[in-house]
Amino acid sequence: MAKQQPARRWYKTYIAPFTRPLILGSSLVMLSLSVLFLADLLGLRTDTGEISRESRKVVVEALAVQLSTLASNGDLSDIQNTVSRFVLRNGDIHAAALVRDTGVILAEFGDTTQLDTRESESTATQLLVPIYDESRLWGEVRVVFAPMANRLSEMLWLGFVALCSLVAFTAFLSRALVQLDPGKAVPGRVDSAMNLFSAGVIVLDAKLRIVMANQSAAGIADCTASELTGRSLDDWPWQKEAGWQAPWTTTLHSGLAISDESLKLVRKGKEERLFQVSCAFVGDGDDGRKGVLVTLDDMTKVERQNRELKASLVKERQSQELIAEKNRELKILATTDPLTGIANRRTLMEELDARMNHALLEGTALSCIMTDIDHFKQVNDNYGHAVGDDVIRATAEVLQGLCRDGDILGRYGGEEFVIVLPGLDAAAAAQVAERARIAVIALAYGDRLAVEKLSSSFGVSDLSCGATDGSSLVDAADQGLYRAKEGGRNQVVIHAPSASGTVKPVAESAGESVIESVGNEELVREKPLDDVLMASVSDHLQARVLELEGLVQQRDHELSVVSEFDALTGMPLRTIFLQRMETEQIRAKRDDTLVGVISFALRDLDRLVSTFGYVLCDELVMDVVDRLQNGLRSTDLVSMLSAEHSLSRITSNEYAVLLSSLNDTTSAMIVVTRLKRLFSEPFVLGEEKVYIGANIGIAISSRSDQEATSLFAEASEARKLASIRSDKISHVFASNSLHVASDDYIRLESDLHEALENNAIETWFQPKFDLAKRQVTGMEALIRWKHETRGFVSPQLFVAVAEANGLIDKLSKRVLKATLQQIVVWRSMGFDDLRVSINISPMQLKAETLVEETLMALREAGVEGRQLEIELTETSVLDNPEQARHALARLQEAGVGISIDDFGTGYTSLSLLADLPLDVVKIDRLFINAVETSARSRALVGSVINMAHALNLRVVGEGVETNAQLEIMSQLGCDEVQGYLISRPQSADKITAFLVNQRISNQARRA
Repeated sequence: MAKQQPARRWYKTYIAPFTRPLILGSSLVMLSLSVLFLADLLGLRTDTGEISRESRKVVVEALAVQLSTLASNGDLSDIQNTVSRFVLRNGDIHAAALVRDTGVILAEFGDTTQLDTRESESTATQLLVPIYDESRLWGEVRVVFAPMANRLSEMLWLGFVALCSLVAFTAFLSRALVQLDPGKAVPGRVDSAMNLFSAGVIVLDAKLRIVMANQSAAGIADCTASELTGRSLDDWPWQKEAGWQAPWTTTLHSGLAISDESLKLVRKGKEERLFQVSCAFVGDGDDGRKGVLVTLDDMTKVERQNRELKASLVKERQSQELIAEKNRELKILATTDPLTGIANRRTLMEELDARMNHALLEGTALSCIMTDIDHFKQVNDNYGHAVGDDVIRATAEVLQGLCRDGDILGRYGGEEFVIVLPGLDAAAAAQVAERARIAVIALAYGDRLAVEKLSSSFGVSDLSCGATDGSSLVDAADQGLYRAKEGGRNQVVIHAPSASGTVKPVAESAGESVIESVGNEELVREKPLDDVLMASVSDHLQARVLELEGLVQQRDHELSVVSEFDALTGMPLRTIFLQRMETEQIRAKRDDTLVGVISFALRDLDRLVSTFGYVLCDELVMDVVDRLQNGLRSTDLVSMLSAEHSLSRITSNEYAVLLSSLNDTTSAMIVVTRLKRLFSEPFVLGEEKVYIGANIGIAISSRSDQEATSLFAEASEARKLASIRSDKISHVFASNSLHVASDDYIRLESDLHEALENNAIETWFQPKFDLAKRQVTGMEALIRWKHETRGFVSPQLFVAVAEANGLIDKLSKRVLKATLQQIVVWRSMGFDDLRVSINISPMQLKAETLVEETLMALREAGVEGRQLEIELTETSVLDNPEQARHALARLQEAGVGISIDDFGTGYTSLSLLADLPLDVVKIDRLFINAVETSARSRALVGSVINMAHALNLRVVGEGVETNAQLEIMSQLGCDEVQGYLISRPQSADKITAFLVNQRISNQARRA
């Protein structure tokens, strides 16, 4: 290595500087020789050999004339003397001879061995000139010349010319290239300094050709820096989308600096490479000397690490979701009886202990019923275990049907069940148990169960037995059950140690059932006492009555289906709701949208009825309906054919909401969140404030065909699952994936609260470019939220969450405050004329405090109104145009600019546009995108610009992404443009650096 270093330094010092001139000089020499050969091929070059042959012929002919004259005199000595003198005087003549036609040599001189008498014609070295005596051949003169120049000598001559030309060209070009090659004009130490940059650095000329590149840039292109010269950076294999324009092209044409634009370099068989590209304008465009400085920062490794991290986060989230799903399944398995679906023994006792503690603390009643199916072993023995399972399930359904909201039903073990009844004492619980006893007997009727008869025994206890916890209360009920079985089964016994022993009838109308004291228990059973084991006639009659009641309920249900509107609330009932669902599903299939159904019920409605009475509870229902109809936007929800109401009443305590034209499930989650918020506020019942709970079930249709009844059933089942949850206001989605998404949405809502508290919401800015001044004159403030795990959350998503949860006002104030603070910063840096626009939502425009809060914020920040602009959409003014006009006029009087955003996509009439106090019209990007290819779009945009100018309004074109769009908008008279061509939205620090760079660039151009 030590020996190689001097040789390398010698090469760099003495050889390397001439490498490129030598290559170019060789090319020029080859070009010159090619021209000479071409001229020779076309016959344009004079043949020197032919000239020499002609001159030799003339000399020999002159000799022949002289010799023929001497021969006619017969003077042979003069002939010999003439021949010898001829040879001696001409150095390129080797020999000469005069030969008779008979072959006799009359005279010769020189190297006669070269004379070839056999040749009858002239050759390149020997010329023959005949001598005639009148018409007869007398003899001939033969002359041997030295050979003429051959091809080898010509090649040597050409080689000499080429070598001399090469030396001359190399010497000339070594100096000329200093002027032609900017890289040579840069001192070596500067070139070395550029090579210190790890990023690729490239300089482009006015035609976007590479004129200089450092070693990093050459490494990116897999070639040397000198090989890059003259090539186009556009020819590199960049990943291009439709309408893609290179950032250096944008910088060259607009003069704007571009920072950190991401570009991918894709090469076949190699890894994709990601670069952060920055471009700056160099030179002075006025005299044509301009170019672009491009830097390429390789972000491939960082991007790979980010992808790996993101993949890990996704896997972790999936694992967490899977764990959560498994936990839910395990919770159901751990808390639910697998055969009946009701609470298992452990869950039952936990819930009972909680209700016991509450009842003891509040001093309210609490009772417990324990029941056991009579002779259940015989059922299994006679009919099989499958029938036994059917009996257990049917009994559980009967008991579940008798339970109120808030009651607890659980399978205690085997054929034993326990019912916990908050708010009821033992006597009231005994009435429930008696109805359950009759209902169990009725189960044997009909074809549902394969048993001839069926009965159950019941034990009842309440807090009067002295129970201190759930176990002791169940033990007391179990003692009552034990007495019922001892007394002959199929009866109800109250365990009441303090009973006086008096006999109390259960119902005077029954005439058969009585409550009789038996020791420490009260027995509810049928007369006569001697036949308690068998169901009495009264039992059968009551069971028959129960069956008839079921038929009546079925008939009532059929009548309710026929009925359309609820008498109390005026809302549509089930039939019309399902019809509307079918209509919306047909439309959704046509429009490729979704339909959603929300089913909800009020919690503890029976308790409220028992506490406040039916009249007040009916008023409560009306208040609930009114609040929901006013709180839920009618554009979200539809269920009534001829009115704006959005609710349907399905049963006495089940309501439904139909969500139509959903593009995705997020809209449904927003409505659910808003629904829960409306329920969380108190209701006034009489003179008291009451907080009510709700069970909410949600089902979303798939994009395939699904019947309305099936979709509604899914929502109802989800509502029932929600009732099991402990939350006062709980919701469940019918789909597990949607439920996970719903939980994710709720987490997003919670995270948004935290982000607002922790100042994690950022305000970014996007420049507006004045087409006349060719510089940035304004900004638009845009909100951004970078979540710790989600990355950047779409503003459309979290703004919708903010609107649904009452956070939009707080969010907007944060943006306004940050914008005004940034205006103050820019003003201190000399950017005095920037006008910054902020977006306001329709909800803010409706707020009466918008004007006062905006003006107060301007005063507190010390910012003039002329530097602030309010952007609103067309549709935001349609609800109350007069209120909007008044509010906007007050802001305009204070100097605040008013802008209509996304013009052309809404429904604003021209008269309304003329009446509103506006300053700016922003043309939507949909129209801008088409101006390059559509003459009609250009005409339309031009008409909008002319109309706006006629109304003294400035025009801003949104979404300008190509130079062609920029130039077209300029030709059409647009005042300002905004879009990725100028700059993407960036943080305040980056946009400030952008402004500084533009100012430096403008100053350099004017200098």
